[in-house]
Amino acid sequence: MGKQMVEPFYNMGKYYAQNNYFNKEAVNDFAKPEYFSKKEIFLNNVVSPLNKLFMKVFAKKLGCKVSLNDKPYQNYVKR
Repeated sequence: MGKQMVEPFYNMGKYYAQNNYFNKEAVNDFAKPEYFSKKEIFLNNVVSPLNKLFMKVFAKKLGCKVSLNDKPYQNYVKR
């Protein structure tokens, strides 16, 4: 999996090393946005709220008394 993720970067570096420039078409193909499948989007929308709920329950069992979103240092006033 790691090799598959690094391979496009390796290929672009190799291309630059051989030609000493980046071909515009190759760069455009390399930098195109990545899209998620409908299945991945659905799973993310289902799993994300469950993860938040799990973390709240887990924090409560550990003795957390404030919200996990609490930012105690954000209200600090400079003098």
